[in-house]
Amino acid sequence: MSLDLRIVFDTIKHPVLLQQLSHSFGVAGTALSWIKCYRKQSVSIGQYLPLVVPCSIGVSQGSVLSPLLFAVYTSSIAVVVQSHDVQQ
Repeated sequence: MSLDLRIVFDTIKHPVLLQQLSHSFGVAGTALSWIKCYRKQSVSIGQYLPLVVPCSIGVSQGSVLSPLLFAVYTSSIAVVVQSHDVQQ
C-alpha cells in the first residue's frame, strides 16, 4: 500500500497554517509576516504589469519549505485522533 501525498500541498489552508505556526510553534513577528506573504501568484501578458493575487490555499510543491509547512499543518492530528478515542 502506498500513500500519494502530491496533492496534499494544494489543500493547505493558510489561515489554519498561520494559526498553527503562531499558537503551537510560537512563530511571530517578522517570520510570521514573511510566511503570510509566502504564497502569491502573478500573471503578466505582454507589456502589461503583472497582477499579483494572494492565494489562501496551498503551498508550492517545489519549495524547500513545503514539507515543513505541511508537517506543521498536520501536527495537531494526533490530538484530534485522541480526542475521538480512536484506537489502532
